[in-house]
Amino acid sequence: MFVIANVLQPLIDVNEAIIKFFHDTVGLGWGPSIIGLTCVIRLAILPLTFKQVRSMQALQRLQPEMKKIQERYKEDKQRMQQELMKFYQEHNFNPLSSCFPLLLQFPFFMSLFYLQRTDKFKHEVQSTDPSFLNIADITKPVHGATLVVMLVIYLATQMASSYVSSVNVQDPTQRRLLFVLPIFFSFIIIRFPAGLIIY
Repeated sequence: MFVIANVLQPLIDVNEAIIKFFHDTVGLGWGPSIIGLTCVIRLAILPLTFKQVRSMQALQRLQPEMKKIQERYKEDKQRMQQELMKFYQEHNFNPLSSCFPLLLQFPFFMSLFYLQRTDKFKHEVQSTDPSFLNIADITKPVHGATLVVMLVIYLATQMASSYVSSVNVQDPTQRRLLFVLPIFFSFIIIRFPAGLIIY
């Protein structure tokens, strides 16, 4: 755990600086400051998000040809992979590019997790912040009605995001996955500190 925290230390510092800017300079509470951090990160990776949408559209266009290759070489998996790689190169397509925005957000998420575990940050939050959404301490998990409200907000925003992302997705399995993942993650995040759910 300490090794991961050390590797992420530059990002932890960046997260802390952005959150403190919104808290100390703009005058927001800690919860809204984390929302500010989320907006900054999303704006920073917006070009990659546009690339993700274009990649998904390209995938839809190329899907019939890819299925033909998979059908033609279904008995020879190695040859299938070779032909698919050649096909990707010919069409200048990277099947992983649609995952980049999500993957890029993960280190920020982890660094926020480690930031909230530091004694210094915990002390600042506990000593200066009025409650946000009836959350007295955003560095601790929430329970009861507050957790239900936060989960409803989380699911609503993620479902809206999934709906926007699914507009260009023709494959029913991919569309279902976009809507199932937020529900799956909601069972995981209930144990997280409130600040991570806010993010």
